[in-house]
Amino acid sequence: MKWIVIGFSTLLLTFLALLHLPSDRRLELYDVQDLVYNFTGFPSVDISLATSDPVDPIFEVNLIMIGSDLASRFQPLVPGSDVPVQFQNGLLIVRGTTAQHLAVRAALAAHRIRNSVVTSIIDGISHAKAALQVSLFGMITR
Repeated sequence: MKWIVIGFSTLLLTFLALLHLPSDRRLELYDVQDLVYNFTGFPSVDISLATSDPVDPIFEVNLIMIGSDLASRFQPLVPGSDVPVQFQNGLLIVRGTTAQHLAVRAALAAHRIRNSVVTSIIDGISHAKAALQVSLFGMITR
């Protein structure tokens, strides 16, 4: 999915370059706190005597990531920049042209949509699994 988002953004960047948008570089900050880990609280270690996880994950997804990983993922959208895309305090710091900023915005929107769709699917599967367990348990106890 990462390559689809980057591919779409690169295509958008190429299309916008044909429109002759201003090529002066400017600094923009993007709030990405919803896409990265928040290290404000450090939970204690969960100690359990269980031999395996009580709930088997259906599949592993990487919805939330480390800020530096997010910055490096967006670096290909700002080619030729003398300063790399940076992450600091929940903000993505990008120095680029108008077209590059449009590509970054499009990639951020696509990433947020992907997270929302995957979360909805996982929630739906979890609700269906819980409903199935309740109905099967109800049939056994009757």
